[in-house]
This record gives sequence, C-alpha cells and structure tokens, in this order.
Amino acid sequence: MIQGWQVTPEEFGAIGDCTTDDGQAFIDACNYCCETGATLWLSPKVYKNARVEVHGTYNVIGNGATLMYLGVGQTLIAGTVS
Repeated sequence: MIQGWQVTPEEFGAIGDCTTDDGQAFIDACNYCCETGATLWLSPKVYKNARVEVHGTYNVIGNGATLMYLGVGQTLIAGTVS
C-alpha cells in the first residue's frame, strides 16, 4: 500500500473490469483516506460495487472513472470531487 497523498482502489483489491464487485476494496480505500488524509484516485475504469457506506471526509479525483451500483437505490459519493 502506498503511504502518501494518493491511493487507488486497486491497492485495496479492486479490479475495475465492470464484472467484479469492487465494493469491499472501495470501503477499505475510503476508510484509509478518511484515517490518513490521503486522496482517493480513481482510474478511468468501470468499477462495480454493492452498498458502500463510509463515514468521514476525504478527497476523490475521478479521472474518467465510472461507478456502477449493483443494488436498488442511489449511489452517492460525498467528498471533494475534482
């Protein structure tokens, strides 16, 4: 895991292939960012995830990423989106 200002979901196990459920990787990455102040950097991939709920503040850089929700309801990303 990179210790620094930017981390990716891939560092926590995400694949971003539009097939794999990357939910747990997102939870782990977001929690890490909340705890350390790191920025979450999303690659220009398609990430699928089930419910991801993280409480805290962190920055997200989208970089052309697509997030696909596997359930019913809404997908909400809260934070500073660049």
